[in-house]
This record gives sequence, C-alpha cells and structure tokens, in this order.
Amino acid sequence: MTPQVKMRDESLLEQRPERRPERRCIISQRTDDNYDMVRFVADPSGVIIPDVAAKLPGRGAWVTADRDMLAQAVSTGRLMRALEGKKIDDDLAEQVENLLLKRCQDSLAMGRRGGITLGGSGKIKAEGDVSGLLIATDASEREARALKGDVSHDWSISSMTSDELGLPFGRPMAFVALLKGHLSQTKQVTQELMRLNRLRIGP
Repeated sequence: MTPQVKMRDESLLEQRPERRPERRCIISQRTDDNYDMVRFVADPSGVIIPDVAAKLPGRGAWVTADRDMLAQAVSTGRLMRALEGKKIDDDLAEQVENLLLKRCQDSLAMGRRGGITLGGSGKIKAEGDVSGLLIATDASEREARALKGDVSHDWSISSMTSDELGLPFGRPMAFVALLKGHLSQTKQVTQELMRLNRLRIGP
C-alpha cells in the first residue's frame, strides 16, 4: 500500500494543543508553527545536526519538515551559512526521518501507558468511536476499508509500516487508534505523527 494521508492538514491542525511559537523556514521564508518544522544547530565541532525536540543550546535554523526543502537547505548552502557551520552529513534527511520516527514511536508508547492508544483491529472495532486511525502502509487494503467503515473516526493516517507502528506494542501492528477523552495527550501525539507524515509524504 502506498503511504498516504486520508485527511487534509487542516483537519490535523484541529487536533493540536495551543500553538507553539512560530518560526521562519529559511527556504520557503514562511512563518508557521514550529511543530511543522525541524530545528538545526551546529555542534561544538561545527557539524550541522537536527534538533527535532528544539531543546539544544545555541543558534538554531528552521526548515519545514519536507524532504525537498531539506534538500534545498543543504544543496544551496543556506543551512550551512545560517549556522556558520563547517560540515553537513550526506544523510542529514535520513537522520531527521529516523529521529522523527523515534519521537512518534515514543509518543505512541507513552500513549499506550497512558491509555490513549489501542492496537489491533478487533480492539479498535470494539471501541467503536476513536479520535484517529493509524493504518500501516503494508496493511491489507480490504481490512483497512472495513475498519474505517466500522469505526467512527475523525481522521486516518498511513505513513508507517506495521513494524514501525508496532514497536511500542512489542509486535507488528497493522492498525492503531488514538482514543478520545484524553484531548491534550492525543493532540501531542498527533503533532508528532503529522510532522513525520509531512516529511515522508508531503503536505
């Protein structure tokens, strides 16, 4: 199954908590919520590194979470100049993707412990009404259609494999749901999912 989003970004925006400080992308020059972007800093040796949690000290430069924009940031030298860096690794985009994936998996794991995520189509169908559905890119299309028809949900995303989606559960998962009733936590998880999805699929 081809990775895809079954919703518009505007729908996901409704899932967010209060807006974080806005930043300007050094490529698009657009000012937006910094959770749509990735921050970069230069480490003490001058190597440009991603700061996906936006917590590392020092001057930061922001790039929209989009592979094309990341590629432009590197190829045009804008990222290097913005941070007065000395080196950018060739696999910078892959570093960003891996870090964002880990944040999504950590968020889902915390959600599982907090009772806001549910894995497996049977459990999700039994719940009946959920905030959102996460459908693995390699899930059965027939089962995915059936689940979406059987379960009331506000949105669905398909941008992670069953192995990636299942890591927080200890086994591959074709389907995971974010439950209602925990609005703030659910919004935070959705933010992480949206950023990874944008990087992998685009806006």
